[in-house]
Amino acid sequence: MKVQLIYAGITLFLFVSCSTVSNTARINNTQGIDQNANNQISMQFLGNDNCCVEMNNCEGVWNREDKTIYLTGLIADSDCMDTAEEISIGVQGVDLNNIKFPHVVCGEFDESGYVSWYNEQEVQRERNFCNKTGVCEYQGNVKKDKIKLTLTGFKNNVLYGNFEGRIFLKGTGKLKFVKTSEYKDISNGTFSVNLTKEQFKKRTNYLVNK
Repeated sequence: MKVQLIYAGITLFLFVSCSTVSNTARINNTQGIDQNANNQISMQFLGNDNCCVEMNNCEGVWNREDKTIYLTGLIADSDCMDTAEEISIGVQGVDLNNIKFPHVVCGEFDESGYVSWYNEQEVQRERNFCNKTGVCEYQGNVKKDKIKLTLTGFKNNVLYGNFEGRIFLKGTGKLKFVKTSEYKDISNGTFSVNLTKEQFKKRTNYLVNK
């Protein structure tokens, strides 16, 4: 829970209907970007978990030297899942100043990317795997899993993009595992987050090798 509590002081909101404006439309109107539309991460779960979430006041950190980007948002009390949850998106090896948009994060050479989702209720349901000695969350990366992560634009220090695909339950702490039978399917994932100039702090529970 330490990772989730880092952003506990941020005020965030959730809407049960997906009504976000497409990032393509926002990029085409960069001359008059609505600042209230920035710092959002939105997505929709498919299947039995069908619901939509939209997180506002998200944070974005960009280390230009390491070519590392980290986006995150936290909901302390969600109407969608009714428990604490967090979305995180990470990109490595991409130089925002020297790529052509849209850019699909390919997961080859020095590039990599992931999407993760933490939900307290889902983790507690898997007590046999997610015990007190480990940290668990649903994760998917662009190389080993079925995640498609696209950077659609970068304007006025705001990074735009979209994502979709499958995230699996993974142990990221002392207990390393991947449970492929437990997964969530994401569609209509979008983000528009302002990147700060702070140094990137590497996550302690980074992706598990599958």
